[in-house]
Formats: sequence, C-alpha cells, structure tokens
Amino acid sequence: MAKSQQTFNKLEKEKKRLKKKEDKRKKMEARKAEREENGTDGIQFAYVDFNGNLVDTPPDPRR
Repeated sequence: MAKSQQTFNKLEKEKKRLKKKEDKRKKMEARKAEREENGTDGIQFAYVDFNGNLVDTPPDPRR
C-alpha cells in the first residue's frame, strides 16, 4: 500500500497560504471601502519647497 503524498506539513502550509490570501483580500476591501467613504485618494503629488519640506502646492516658478 502506498503512502499518502499529502503530508501534514503540506496541508498546514496550504492552510496558512489560503489564510494569508484571505486576510490580504479583506484588508484590500477595507481600504477600498474607507477610500470610498472618505472620498479622497490622499495626496496626489508632493512637492519640495525652498526649505526642503514636503508640501502639496507646486513651487513658485519665479524662485
């Protein structure tokens, strides 16, 4: 009689992989729902001002 090719470790690894995939899908859906609820996608562009700080407004072209 032949041994089963599905060992305990293989089954456990498969369970962990599926759980990780499901957790990732839930996180993605939660972020998507939060984004739709808030109506913003965050900062689209970030600029660096004269002092080296990040700002969301473009720099003055005269400087």
